[in-house]
Order: sequence, then C-alpha cells, then structure tokens
Amino acid sequence: MKRITIRQIIRYAKISMLGLCSLTAISNTTWAFTPSAQQISEFQKLPESQQKALAQQYGVDLSQFQATGSSDGQQQKQPVVPTIGQRQVDYQKNSQRSDTQKASPYQDKKLKPFGYDVFAGQPTSSTPLNDIPVPDDYMIGPGDELKIQLYGKENQQFSLDVSRSGEVDFPNLGPISVAGQTFSELKKSLKERVAKQMIGVDIAVSLGSLRTIPVFVLGDAYQPGAYNVNALTTVSQALIAAGGIDTVGSLRNIEIKRHGKLVEHLDLYQMLLKGNSKGDIRLRAGDVVFIPAKGPTVAISGQVQRPAIYELKGKETFAQAIANAGGIKAKGAKNDIALKRQTNSGIKVYTLNLTNKSDRSFRIENGDQLKVKKQSSQLTSYIKLKGAVVRPGVYQYHKGIRVSDLLTSINSSLTQGTDLDYALLVRKINLQGDIETYQFNLKDAILNKGSKDDLKLSNKDEILVFSEARASSNQSDDNSDLSNSDNNQATGNQKHSAYSGQQGQQGQQGQQGQQGQQGQQGQQGQYQQGQYQAQANSQAQSSGQDRLQQLQDNGIKKLSLTSLEQKTTSEQISDYSRNALLDPIIEELRLQANINQPVQIIEISGAVRYPGVYPLSVGERLSDLVRAAGGLEESADLNTAEMSRVTIVNGRQQITHKRFDLGTSLNSKVGGDFELQSKDRVNIFTKPEWREESSVTLKGEVKFPGTYTIQQGETLDDVIKRAGGLTRFAYPQGAVLSRESLKEQEASQIEMMKKQMEQEIAQLTLRRQTSVAQYPSSPSEAMKVVDELQNAKPVGRLVINLPAILKGNEQDDVMLQGGDLLYVPVKQKVISVVGQVQFPASFVFDPRESVSDYLNKAGGTKAQADDDRIYVIRANGSVMLPNNSYWFSRKNDELQPGDTIVVPINSNYLDKLSIASTATQMLYQIGVAYKAISD
Repeated sequence: MKRITIRQIIRYAKISMLGLCSLTAISNTTWAFTPSAQQISEFQKLPESQQKALAQQYGVDLSQFQATGSSDGQQQKQPVVPTIGQRQVDYQKNSQRSDTQKASPYQDKKLKPFGYDVFAGQPTSSTPLNDIPVPDDYMIGPGDELKIQLYGKENQQFSLDVSRSGEVDFPNLGPISVAGQTFSELKKSLKERVAKQMIGVDIAVSLGSLRTIPVFVLGDAYQPGAYNVNALTTVSQALIAAGGIDTVGSLRNIEIKRHGKLVEHLDLYQMLLKGNSKGDIRLRAGDVVFIPAKGPTVAISGQVQRPAIYELKGKETFAQAIANAGGIKAKGAKNDIALKRQTNSGIKVYTLNLTNKSDRSFRIENGDQLKVKKQSSQLTSYIKLKGAVVRPGVYQYHKGIRVSDLLTSINSSLTQGTDLDYALLVRKINLQGDIETYQFNLKDAILNKGSKDDLKLSNKDEILVFSEARASSNQSDDNSDLSNSDNNQATGNQKHSAYSGQQGQQGQQGQQGQQGQQGQQGQQGQYQQGQYQAQANSQAQSSGQDRLQQLQDNGIKKLSLTSLEQKTTSEQISDYSRNALLDPIIEELRLQANINQPVQIIEISGAVRYPGVYPLSVGERLSDLVRAAGGLEESADLNTAEMSRVTIVNGRQQITHKRFDLGTSLNSKVGGDFELQSKDRVNIFTKPEWREESSVTLKGEVKFPGTYTIQQGETLDDVIKRAGGLTRFAYPQGAVLSRESLKEQEASQIEMMKKQMEQEIAQLTLRRQTSVAQYPSSPSEAMKVVDELQNAKPVGRLVINLPAILKGNEQDDVMLQGGDLLYVPVKQKVISVVGQVQFPASFVFDPRESVSDYLNKAGGTKAQADDDRIYVIRANGSVMLPNNSYWFSRKNDELQPGDTIVVPINSNYLDKLSIASTATQMLYQIGVAYKAISD
C-alpha cells in the first residue's frame, strides 16, 4: 500500500482550505453551504499553528469550523434524530397494520392482550438503530469507524475507517490490522503501540459509527421487511425497529433463522414477566426474525395484578396462568375462582381453588375465561362506635368487653358538647339482621365501670353517642325568638316525626291584631320617581313563630308514625344530632315490624328539649323516654301529662288516653314510673298561661322610646302609657305598626304578584307575535313593574287608628305580639303626588285645596293615567277614593297632612294586564309605609 507523507497531508489540507474559503465566500452572497465532513476532518488533523496560519492566509474565521471540530479534540455532539416514533396500540382492531380490517375481537371488552404495547413503535427509517453503547466484547470488523485522540506532546484527533482488508491507516504509524479483535483488545494493542513508537503521547480510542448488517423481520410484525441495523442489534431491538408485534402475532414463539436453519426460539413472556433475556441473541447479517400467528389464549380478569388476555404456550396449568397475571390481589378469593369454557354443548363453568393441589394443575385450554372474585367485605367480629366521639369507627370484639373499655374517659374519648345522659346500643338479634336497642347513661357507664349502664357488649353491637343541640346554638339564629309561641306544644330544637295529632293541649295563639283596617289585603306601594323613591328595608328578618305555631296554622296532623318534621338550623349543623343518628334506626325498626312483632318505636311531644320519635328500648320506662328527649323544659307542667296508647280490641285498633301526675311518675322514690309499649305517645303539657318573654319596640315621637317587655294580652295603649305617652310633636294619624307575621304574608303576596305578572307578560308577548294589531305599549313597560316587585321589601304594616286608641277606644286597640314595632312620626304638613303625573312631588298641605288642585300642581296627569281610579293613601295606611266615598266608612273625604295622592296607570295602556294595577298599588303602599318609618 502506498505510504502517505506529512507533506502530502499538508498540501491536501491547503487545497481543502482553499475550497472551503471559496465556498464560504459564495455562501455569503448566493446560497448556504455546509462543508463536507471529510474536508473538515482533514483540516482538523493539522496542528493548531498550521490551522491558524491557513485561516489567516485565506481570510477565514477559524471559529466557523470549531463548532464542528477542533484540533484539541473538542466536538459538538450532533442532535440525535429519533428513528422510531411512538405508536399507540388500538386493541379495538384485529390487526394494527390494516385500517380496513373490520373484525374487532376485543371490542366492548375491558381486557387487552398482554405485552404488545411494550414493543410498539412507528419506524421512520430502514436503518433505525445507530446509537447503541459498545460493549468490550464487540468484534471489530470492516465498516467500523475508530475515533482516535492523541494527547500529551501532540494533540491530534483522527477518524479512521476499518477497510475491507481489516486494516486502518494510522498517521505516523502506518497500516494496522484490527479486524477480528474485540474492542477491549483493540484499545490495549493501540495503546501499547503508540507508547512504543510515539514517546510522550498517549491515546484514547472509541468507536464512531458501527458497521451495519441487513436483517429481516417477517411474519406478524407491525411493519415487516428488511432493516439495516448495527452489528450489536439483538432480536428484541430488531422487533422495536420494526414497530413491534402486531396484535395477531405471537409473543411466545418467535423464531430466529440463520442460513435457513432455526437457531433460536424467543419467548417474550420470559423477558416481560421474569426478566430473562437468554433467548434475546445478537443478530448477524442475513438473519431472519419470524413472528408466527398468535397461539391459544386465556382471559384473566378480576382481582389479579395484571388483568389481560394471555397467550398460552404448551400445556399450561391454572396455577401458571394466575402466575402470568401477577398473582391474586389481597382482596381476591383464592378458593372461589370461576372458569368458563366453551364446549360443543355450550359454556361449562368450573370453580377452582388455588390452594387445592389438584386444582392448581388444572389444564387451561384455548378460549378459557378466568375470573378471580372479591372476598367478602363483611365485617365478622367487631364493635362499631358512631357519633360524637373522638375516634369513631370499628373496634375489635372480645368476650366480656364493655362500654367503658371503648370509651375510657369523658375528656379524651368524647367530643365537646356530647350528651352524657343518653346513649343507645343497637344489637342484632338474629341472622335476618333484626335489631333491638338498649338505652344507657353514658356518664355513668364511663365513670362507674361495671355498673348497670356499663353494658356488656356482643359481637356486631353498635353504640350511638349523641351531641346536644345547644353545643352549636351559638352558630345559629334559629332560637332567637322562640318566645312567640303561646301553646303547650314544645318549641323543639329538633324533631324527626309525630305520629298522632293530639288535640286540646295547644294553648291560644298570640293575637293577630285588629282586622278591620286590612281590607286592602296588604297593598303596598313604592314610589317610582321623586323624593319617595323606595329604599331597601334594613330591618331585621322575622324571627317568626316556632315550628309548632306553623303546624297549628296548618291544622291538626293526621295519625302517622312515619311522617318526619323538618330539622332546625342548629341541628343541621351537627352530624351527631338525634335526627342524623336515629332516623336510620327508626326506619329499620319500622321495616322489621310484622303481625307478630309490632313496631318498636314511641313518641314524646310537648315541653321537652328534643320532642319526637324514639326507638323503644328493651325495658324502657317513662323516665328513660324523658331522658332520651333531653329532659323537661322550664315550661313543663309537673302536675299533668298524658299518654296515648294504641291497643287492639276484638281485632280493631283503639287509642286510649291516660292522664297522670308527671312529677310523681318521675320520682324514683315514689315508684310511679311505668313501662312503655309499642307506639305509646307521651305528651308533656306546658304550665297554664306560660309565656316566654316577648318584647316590642317603640320608636319616634314617644316620650321614652325603646324596647319593652310585654305579657300575654297586653295592648298597644298599655305599652304607650308605660312609655309616657306621645310627645307634643307627634302625629298619631301617621303611626305605623309593623308586624313580623304580616311581613311574611306580604312577601308571599309580592312573590305571587311577580309570577302572575311574568305569566301575563309572556301571554302578551305571544299575542303580539301572532297578531297584526297595534298596541299602545311594549311588554318592557310591564317588565318595569316586575323589576320593582323583585326589589320591593315587605313592611308588614297593620293599619291602626292611634288617635282612637289613645282616647281609650277598646275596639280600635290592638293586642301586641312579640317583635311588633310602632313608629310615631313627627307631624308634617305635606301632601305627596305620585304615579302617572308629569312631575311627582310633595307639596305643603293647604286645607283649602282639593285633589284636583294638587294634581294640577304636579303638572296634570299623563296620557296613560287612569283618571277614574285615582285614590288617596292616608297617613295611617288606609285608602280613600275621592269619587267613590260610599266604599269607605268615613265622615268626610277632605285631605289630611301626610296623605299621598296616587294616579295609577291605565290597564289598557299595559294591554289590559289586570294584575298590573294591583301590583302598582302594592308598590305605592309599601313606599308610603317605608317613607313614614324612614322619616
């Protein structure tokens, strides 16, 4: 072989440099040019001093080529372009290679074939594998590239290709034979030779691009064909290069053929499931990787680690199939595994036990379906603790365990606000799951271990611990004004049900006030313009009457054990109230009742803290029921109570009532306590004429305004006298009495008016869309009234004749209710004009002027005004019609200070919306009342 001298290399480098300079200059003006790798490589082989001299001679920036390579051995790593993209395996297709395939064997199934997604890829090149680390045992051969770097006395870098003769031309050393050596042997031999022939120079050897070999991946590969891969490629890497295995191909019987002979079988399950790569041999040029069709399969589902469809190999057993699926989960039932097998006569079902030796060797056949079922989630031995405890949940049961063993301390075991007087034990009494209950004193059970309240527990017992409603009462306004109830029913903080409407116990309700002046049915007004524009009512919301008051308003309830009353706000806050914990127990007791076992529930109502339905515990007595209901209230009458009992006489149901002395019955020393029976109802009466403290508020021109406590039957005249009467500036004709119950009525009236208006407007819009007739106004005019109704706040005004009351007229006097508000305004000599006038305004009162005079002052009425229905709202809230005075009982129809003249809109202008006139009158009325209070 001809030897190349150093002078020839330098000469060739100069020629390459000249070409590079020319091409670089051209690239700056015409097109971009990238020097070839060979040109750059020859230039970089020169010493650094010669590189700089040549660059200076030809005016080339040396940094242009340093990015690609430099003489000191630094190289920029070229970006690696992936040759195998990602590919998703679509298990709904029979084959991944054909979009026209219609068969979908896995459609509508949750299970997928196992292992195919591991090798799935999308090849983008026929030479995909080119960047694989080289092991020390790699055999060097023709086509490999050696990367040589010299350092020490000389710093040079070479890229040498192994020729077909197996040699490399090493500068300064000549041809060196390298073929047939391993990579480690090559490094060792070159290191020794350089050390002998080039003193002061050391060498580093690495491999660049490796030689490629042609292999074939055939059969059911995703993209079968010929591939050029490097000499390090194994079977699994060749499969990845071909995009993986199609879902119709086999993972367990891959064949590797060399020169037409079978040299190896590869079972990918060994790699995927056991990490065994023994069969994953390194390929040689011309090798064929053949993927046959998939063999028999078994579907394994349920409680296994890897539910999937697995391919079978040979005669696999039931135990081997479960092992392929990763084994059974902790919740799986090893002794109850279902196997379905298709036979000529149909599907046959087998039940296999993995712990049974004979079942473990059961042979699996093609198409079998295995399903591992869940174990039972039922608790078998436990005690359940529920409610207002620090650590609720299930606890271990052992013989002799008591309540005090679970709840060891009041402070550490119970939450704040726990009811210490009442707790319940629920016990299952048969296999059907029927229950019975035992009531006990929680405090005694914890403090007095071994006492009768410290009950011995049985397996599957459940302990319910309740919270007191008062523990959360500070977070609720629910009980703020319960004092308005005047009846003997309990003002209960809670209740879940009442099964019998007892009659006669309820006392008289608070007086609703005088009725004569309410003929206008709570009409209220709100000014649309002018200085009487309505404002939001900032008064407190109605505290209302208690729930029993509402029940009485709705009439006596029918006999019903299953009817449940609404919970109060304070009880909704607590998850451990009697409602939340007892309702499921009561429902279960109701469902298990039959002809031989009456429903085991009882009820207590009246003056107790928590009236309602309770479970009838074993041996429960009257005192136990009172304790379960939270004890007696302050208003309870100890002299008289009543019990109603349901009995069956001659096959007919009868209810008997029994009166008894409550105090004697609850006195343990006297022994009057008695045992209760199914469906007993105990009614605790309220003391006669008992009334919680109620108050009313006086504002305005009274001598001593403020809040006054009242008793039942006290009237408005009585309270005004207690307040010292009115001041000399007071205007009693304009007094406003606001009542909470009337606010509620007016609010419902406003809501009803709004809905009726919206309905009529919708009908009006429909008529206009289907008619060619002309209309004087649009629906938007009527919608303004709806918007005003939406913003209107009820005042709850009760029309009174205060001057007559102050004169001692008992017929006009009003009996007060808790929450009433009386406002006495200052006398103002003003007449207001509102509604459909040109300029709504207020004018100084002149007794010589009439309604028409004030209308003229306001510019007269508008075109849409209804002149025939003009009316006057008096300062006391009553209505006067100037032209139809026979409607009202009055002596004269002259205007008075504080009156408001209202000009309503003509209903024809609003397309005869009948409800519009009533709605506007209500708005005007509420506006007048609110204006009086706000002034």
